[in-house]
Amino acid sequence: MVETFKQPLTESWIVKGKVSDEMSLEAITIPGDAAATSYKPGQVLGQLTATPGSFRAVAVGDTDGLAVADCVLVREVEIPAGGDAVRTVAMRRLGTVDKSKLVMDGDAAAQAAYIASLEAKHILAR
Repeated sequence: MVETFKQPLTESWIVKGKVSDEMSLEAITIPGDAAATSYKPGQVLGQLTATPGSFRAVAVGDTDGLAVADCVLVREVEIPAGGDAVRTVAMRRLGTVDKSKLVMDGDAAAQAAYIASLEAKHILAR
């Protein structure tokens, strides 16, 4: 069963359009790490292969699922060094995001591949 984000979302500047909060947005987990991590709205995330349902920033050449874009973070997330996993909300399907505000690693070719991955999930970057 897919867990959806049930609270109303205060519109983020990254989201340009969505079918509805229930259809487009989903609660996700970003695991803690030894180092402090900060993600801004618009961060493009990939799903970790070893731990489905857990996401981190996309990374060129990664072999653990992070080379494929899966969703776009809608809210800012701060994880302190050694911190626990954080639950937040991301656009995972059926929406449009501001392409100029996306945060992603890599050169133009890698970024085009990330955007193609998002579009395969019906997340349009315009």
